Amino acid sequence: MTIVLRKTFKCEKIVEELDQLIKEACNLIEDPSTCRLSGDNIQRMKFLLTIIQYHLLEKTNVKKIVKFTWWGGRALIFTSSLNKILCELRKSGEELTFKNFILFFNKENKAYQERQKMDYSFFIPSKIEFKLKIEEESNLMSKIDHVLGIKFEKLSQPIVNEIKSSNYKNAYRNRKVILKMEINSKDPYYDFDEVLFKKIKLFFGILAFSIHAFIDTEQWIGDPNDMSLSENPLEKFLLVVKENKEIFYPNSNNWKNYDFNKIYEYKTLSPRDKWKIDNNINGNYNQLMKFLDFYDKQKNSTLKSFFEDIFALYLDAIIEKKLEFSFLKFWVIIEKIMKMGRKQTDESFTKNLEKIIAEKYLKTLIKDLYSKRNNLVHEFQRDFITQDDRNLSKQIAESIISELIEFNINIDDIEELGILIDNMYVNVDHLKIKKKVIENILTKK
Repeated sequence: MTIVLRKTFKCEKIVEELDQLIKEACNLIEDPSTCRLSGDNIQRMKFLLTIIQYHLLEKTNVKKIVKFTWWGGRALIFTSSLNKILCELRKSGEELTFKNFILFFNKENKAYQERQKMDYSFFIPSKIEFKLKIEEESNLMSKIDHVLGIKFEKLSQPIVNEIKSSNYKNAYRNRKVILKMEINSKDPYYDFDEVLFKKIKLFFGILAFSIHAFIDTEQWIGDPNDMSLSENPLEKFLLVVKENKEIFYPNSNNWKNYDFNKIYEYKTLSPRDKWKIDNNINGNYNQLMKFLDFYDKQKNSTLKSFFEDIFALYLDAIIEKKLEFSFLKFWVIIEKIMKMGRKQTDESFTKNLEKIIAEKYLKTLIKDLYSKRNNLVHEFQRDFITQDDRNLSKQIAESIISELIEFNINIDDIEELGILIDNMYVNVDHLKIKKKVIENILTKK
C-alpha cells in the first residue's frame, strides 16, 4: 500500500499550491549533498515542514500507512525524515512537484519497512543532585530503572571524545547525573518521542511534585518575564548513541552545519538550579519511592497513560515562565482529573472544587478563579492573573493528586477512576446511602 493524494484534493488549484510548497522547501536546501541550511532558511524550513505535515495528514492516506506521533503540538512523521525526502528530491534532478515528493516518500517508507532494528541509547544530562546515603541512592536508582526504564550512567570516554561541541562536552563531563534510556528500534526518534520521553517527563513530574508541592511560591523580587517556579531540570544536550559505539545524533552534518556552542549555552549550576533528592526530615526520597510504587501498581495501560499526562502537565506548569500559562496548566490538571472527559455544568464543577478546599475563606475564591480561567481561555485576558491565582490553582491541583495517591485502592480501569473521583469528597453518611440504593438496584437486575 502506497501513499496517494485523495481524489477530493486532485483539483488543479490544490495541486498547484502543493507543488509550489514543495518547490519552495526544496530550494531552501543550499547543498543537497549534505542537506545544508543556514540563516533564515532554517526557520523557514521548519515552518514549511509544519505546513507539509498538515497537508499530508489532511489530503493523503498517510495515517493509514505511516506511524507518527504528536509531540509539542506537532505531528511528527518519520520525525527527521521529511527534510531528508526533500533533500533526495532536490538531489535527483526530478521536477520539484508534490507528486514526485510522494514518490520519494513512498521510497523512504519502503526503506523504513525493510530496515533492521538496532540498539540505541539516549543520554540526557540533568540538574539532579543526590543527597542520599549510598544504599538509598542505589535503591532509588533500581526502582526508577525497574518502573520507568531510566538508568543513570555516564558516557564512555571514546563517545565523549567524538563530541564536537565544547558546550556539549562540558555538559557530559560536569553534570553529575546523566539519564540513559535504551531502545531497540527502526526509528529511534519516533520511539523516543512516543515511549521514552513520556517516561522521562513522568519521572521529572513526580520529582517536581516531591519538591514543589504545597510550598509557598510567591516571588517579591524577580524577572517579570520569568515567573516560573523552577528552571527545567532537563538539559538540552541530547545525545543518541548507536550500538554502544558511535554517535547517531548529533550526526556529522549536524556538527558541521550548526554552531552548537551558540545554540546550547552551558552554565555552571547554582544551588537554586539543582533538583535535590534527599532523605532528611523534609526530604523527598520516601515520597518519590511511594509515587513510583503507585504508578507501578497500575496495570491498565490507559490508567498509566492518564497519570503520565498528569505529571507531565505538572512539570510543564512548574517550569512555565508565563504566569498566566502556568496558572492555566494547573487548571488543566484540575479539570482533567475532576471531569475525566465527562460533561459538567459550571455550577457542579465549582461546587466539587469547593469540597476539596479545607479553608473556608478560600472556598469563596473558587468561582472568581474559575471566571478568570474562562476569561483567559475564551477572551485571552492575561493581565488579570496574579501570583495568588496561580498559587491557588497549584494548591488545588496538588490536593487532588495527593488524594488520589493517598487513597491507594485498587483501580482496574479509567471508568473506576472516574467513580473514585466522583466519591472521594462525599461524606461517609451519604456514601452509605448511595451504597444501600445501589445494592437495592443490583437485586432488581
